[in-house]
Amino acid sequence: MCPRSNKVLALRGAKNVYYCTSSEKVQITTLACISATGNTVPPMHVFPGVRFSYNPMQGCIDSAYFGKSSNGWMTQELFNGWLTKHFVKHIPRERPVCLLVDGHSSHIDLETSKFCQENQILLYCLYPHSSHITQPLDVGFFSPLKQAWKKAVTEFNIDNPGLSVDKSTFCRVFKRAYLAAVKPGAIVRAFENSGIYPPNRYAFDEQKLKPSTVFTKDSDSTNKDEGATGLGAGTKRLALAALEEEMEAEVVMKYEERLKENFDLATDPLYNTWKKLKEKSNRVPLSDVTNKASSSKTPLQEILKLPRSNPKSSKKPAKTIQGTACLPKHLSGTEVIEFLEERQARIANEEREKEERQKKREERKKEKEEEDREKEKQREKKAREKVEREKVKEAQEREKEERKKIREEKRKLKEAEEREKEECRRQKKQDKLVQKETGQKKTATK
Repeated sequence: MCPRSNKVLALRGAKNVYYCTSSEKVQITTLACISATGNTVPPMHVFPGVRFSYNPMQGCIDSAYFGKSSNGWMTQELFNGWLTKHFVKHIPRERPVCLLVDGHSSHIDLETSKFCQENQILLYCLYPHSSHITQPLDVGFFSPLKQAWKKAVTEFNIDNPGLSVDKSTFCRVFKRAYLAAVKPGAIVRAFENSGIYPPNRYAFDEQKLKPSTVFTKDSDSTNKDEGATGLGAGTKRLALAALEEEMEAEVVMKYEERLKENFDLATDPLYNTWKKLKEKSNRVPLSDVTNKASSSKTPLQEILKLPRSNPKSSKKPAKTIQGTACLPKHLSGTEVIEFLEERQARIANEEREKEERQKKREERKKEKEEEDREKEKQREKKAREKVEREKVKEAQEREKEERKKIREEKRKLKEAEEREKEECRRQKKQDKLVQKETGQKKTATK
């Protein structure tokens, strides 16, 4: 690529000309802040990670603020740190100051709202789905910044062959793009074109605020004409599924989070296509849509108004936060602080109840373990008693056998004595007979 003419040397007739880029995909968030006077606050860079073996802010813009998170996204703690430690240092001392933010969930924090109220900072949230016409950064700053970023990346690749833009070189490349995009006149025009300062409700085209026109068809001809005139919800769901298969999982999660938090990426054509398919595939039937009465207020008044509770409605509003859609737009106001305090108290109460339930579960677990130990001891005791009884029984059996043997021996001895006595009596009787016969023979001889 020629650095002067910005022309690329390629084969004649080539339709696509490619160049090497970094294969490492990292999420780095940059928070920019501009003023209606044309001034800027040094940006904040949020890097992914916990520990860094290099200096991520090397070559960054002077007085830039550093932040880190697990995924490189903005969090409530990081925004609070930027507001309390960085923003207040780079703005004039005159108060009050109005700070306009979008509907990201990191801007909704009790400590942030209290700090803004104490320091006379009016933290005001723009209306959801209106950043493309009411946010000065989207209207007149981010587009030239992206063009300058592409040019800075190309120049970096030319000046540093073999290197690519990664986390360690991001700041010095972004510094070149940021300084090229920051122009006081363009920043002032961005506030004018958004109608914020000076306030002008005719600054933008009101056609952008009108709702889409809904065309209805007869129920009989819907299925017949669906293939010829348009795509049905089922086809759009298939198209959405095919699109999400080609996208990375992290990008899909990011888009879903942005859609859930009412945070538009108006300059991203892929997000716009995905959002349209998502909304059309989940569209409710026309019979379920209720028409609301038209208001006599101007579109700008409708955007900047504070929502009020309906006194006729007896149903309490749901205590959930989806971005900032359910909150008044003055985020540092008393109503929002009371809401966040109630939410924090409810969360603390839920945590206490959770801890109590955990303690009860642990106590029940300990009681059960104690009971199991007692049962085990009883089983062991019974087993020992059974073994002792068996031993006693065996000893008794042995004693019985020994006594039986002794009786048997005595009986045998007695029988032997009886036989001896009988033998003696028989012998004596024979002796007497022999003596008697001998005496008779002697008498006969005489």
